[in-house]
Amino acid sequence: MNVASPSRKTHDVSIPAGWGVDRLSCGNPARNEADRLTACLKPLVGQGADVLVVANNCTDATIALTLASGAAVIDCTIAERGRWRCAVVGGSQHPA
Repeated sequence: MNVASPSRKTHDVSIPAGWGVDRLSCGNPARNEADRLTACLKPLVGQGADVLVVANNCTDATIALTLASGAAVIDCTIAERGRWRCAVVGGSQHPA
């Protein structure tokens, strides 16, 4: 499976034989990512991955582009109290 990285290079991602994995699901948090979202979603959706984008307080075309790519989207507004508020709400820890 080829996956586009933020640098827009493509990386081959191989699932080892015997893992019994025949389907890939991934989530992608986004906030006003319309300018780079299609490059990320197109290879994933094109190879049959189930993709869910969590669009937080987007004011650009992020939601429309997500839907046009064939990915699912959750449109939400998470109160922001700093750069990494989304990560904190999601349960991960990241330095502010």
